[in-house]
Amino acid sequence: MMLWRPVSRLVAVALALGVGAWGCEEKKEQGPAADAGPPAAETVSPVLGGRLAAAVKSAAAKPAGSAEETGPPPDGVFGPGQADKVHASGAPLKIELFAPGGEPRVGLRVAAGTAVPERVELTVSMRAGTQMLPTLEYVLGLQLEQPEGQADGGAAGPLLLAVKVAKVSLAASQPGRIPPGLERDVAKIKGTSMRLALQPDGSTGRADVKLGKGTDEGLRQAPVAAAEALGTLRVVAPAEPVGQGAYWMVTDRTAVAGVPVLRYRVYRVQAVAGDELSGSLEVRQYAAKAELEGEQSEGLAVGAFDSQGKGSWTQPAGAAVVSRGEVQLQTRMQLTSARQPQQLMLSQMELRASLRELSGDEQGKNKGK
Repeated sequence: MMLWRPVSRLVAVALALGVGAWGCEEKKEQGPAADAGPPAAETVSPVLGGRLAAAVKSAAAKPAGSAEETGPPPDGVFGPGQADKVHASGAPLKIELFAPGGEPRVGLRVAAGTAVPERVELTVSMRAGTQMLPTLEYVLGLQLEQPEGQADGGAAGPLLLAVKVAKVSLAASQPGRIPPGLERDVAKIKGTSMRLALQPDGSTGRADVKLGKGTDEGLRQAPVAAAEALGTLRVVAPAEPVGQGAYWMVTDRTAVAGVPVLRYRVYRVQAVAGDELSGSLEVRQYAAKAELEGEQSEGLAVGAFDSQGKGSWTQPAGAAVVSRGEVQLQTRMQLTSARQPQQLMLSQMELRASLRELSGDEQGKNKGK
């Protein structure tokens, strides 16, 4: 399979909404049950099984209603107003520590004045439907900035993680045949900058991305995806120090390809070495409502939604960025159109990303590039 040569078209179609490539089938007339589930495909892995599944169900259930009314919906789509009963849109994220783990315990919250790696390598691969984006390797320069007013004793706000693309290239391993000239186009992303507001708990907001001089606007979604990967690879941590065996759940609201979602992330600490912790991440997302948001989504509704992922991370105490990490997120959904009510549109998206801190020698080689 050859990757698309016109990068601007690839980005616009495959990434702008995330639902640009469809597999369509006729809607069955005999009852909705046959089409209630997401399309059959390989799964990332069993997510939120056993005790973690019970924790999600318990956290989702409200005293005012039954678990059936407010718990995670079996088809992945909440009914009208039900997601707000679990976690209201616009509400701050919620962190629930289920077990602090054994001694020694280490604090993971971002510490004031913490240093960040000078350079990191980020690898990002994306797929939307049957369309594959080339796998890109970024060398990113990082700087942590204090918010205005904090140095003068004003109210503390989020730190600002300033990121600049020092180098970008095609990875050695690609999902398809690379067309001529693509590496030259991709290299023009160099000089692009990203700024992410970094909260003390490690959460980040939407990145402000400014393309570098000479970067084609059609390439914008590539660094946007890189910024989203950076945010996903962050460890959102409780205020309490944690040790081996600790696990906690983060609940918040976000959006995936125009679909407002209720997101659960479960972090587990698997090892402690000095002031550095290593662990796992599991992700589960549910559509907060059937209606999609955005102009390109007019007339579309979500019939079934399945979004899950897994990852690993290693992070020193109080650090703003993981020293090593990887994540895989996969989303599948069935959409219906008011214009073609007899058609079911099947969409699948996948993000794979990994990050590592560059060694001193590697940083020296990439200086000035």
